[in-house]
Amino acid sequence: MMNLAHKLTSPESKVHRVVLTLVLKDLASTKQKDSEASWIALIGRFLDVVLESTDCGARESVRCLPSGARVVFGEDEAVAAVNAAIHVQEALSEAPEDDRPALPVSAGIASGEIARVDLPGADAQDLGAVVDRSLGMAEAAARRAVVVDRPTLALLRNGGFSSRAGENQTPRRTADEYEGPASQVKLPLCVEEVEYREIFWDTQLHGLDSPTPPAIEIQEAAAAPPPNGGAPERLIGTVRRWSRERGQGLILSNQGESFYVDRRYIVGGAPLEPGSRTFFVPRPSLIPGKNRVAACVVALGSTLTGKVVRVGSRGFGFLEVNDSSGINQRLFMLLGDSHERFAVSDSVTFVVAENDRGPIARNPRRGDPEHRQRSASRTRSRRPSPSPQTPSSTEAQEAS
Repeated sequence: MMNLAHKLTSPESKVHRVVLTLVLKDLASTKQKDSEASWIALIGRFLDVVLESTDCGARESVRCLPSGARVVFGEDEAVAAVNAAIHVQEALSEAPEDDRPALPVSAGIASGEIARVDLPGADAQDLGAVVDRSLGMAEAAARRAVVVDRPTLALLRNGGFSSRAGENQTPRRTADEYEGPASQVKLPLCVEEVEYREIFWDTQLHGLDSPTPPAIEIQEAAAAPPPNGGAPERLIGTVRRWSRERGQGLILSNQGESFYVDRRYIVGGAPLEPGSRTFFVPRPSLIPGKNRVAACVVALGSTLTGKVVRVGSRGFGFLEVNDSSGINQRLFMLLGDSHERFAVSDSVTFVVAENDRGPIARNPRRGDPEHRQRSASRTRSRRPSPSPQTPSSTEAQEAS
């Protein structure tokens, strides 16, 4: 009798490998709805794509799983594993409808030490935390997503990624731009949270199946909602790229989706700085199949001008900003004892800040800086009149 417990825990069974797990999303519900012949044929088409897309010298084995497939690569073949996952996703999305599986696929890649054992009459079996981590990430990932764990990232520093979307981008996507933001996720099969990044192989990142709520809207404790039925959806993101020459770039949302932006969608029209934090309103893509648009973009720390839309009686208010395309969003402003100096429709200059509930308008002041400067200059130059006079309509408007 084989002592597998001893063999699996012995140093001889330990090998370092890169494990790619591919999961067919919604396969369980498909099995309930369709006949066995139908869903087995679906899995067969999926495996055809996997075998062809991962066919390279770095691949060691392919195993069919109840919900997908596992592909094992050599210990230094992380780039090959990532590119194989990309090729699977591209092949599935571009194949003729009759030849592709009806279900989308997610991918998880993990690297490290696994336990490998040969069973009589069977292929080698791979076990361990790395195998579990790869499966858990694939199951947690959203459709079309490719996510990798931190040990795999350490093997990817020299780049070498390739995707059609990245190659067609002008300029071509760099190695760093293929990596989404660092994140953590708790997986059922893992004791500790797993650090991971999503690979930006597509025109957008896809995230996890249960991401953090996408929008953080300003809510005021014990106060009525903003006027006109509330504000549009608002997302938070980081400027991933900005071309000053073209006046356009990309903003990566906290969800992991990449949004297109150009000058007309920036409040005030000022150039964006890569790495800066922004708040924006998501809009549909300009071209079918391309990135959605980040509209009415405000950057943290920028000085902008907006219009007051509400003044509360307890030292708060809301103002509205617009981009040149007509999209708007509202920001909360704390007025304190000075709230009586503000009225609806006042033009207000402020600094974009944030608190634990989202963006806020800090240091709001009536009028834009040029208007205040002109007003102050005219006040200084105006000589006292010997007798009261009725001010002109312009002067009355400035005085108000």
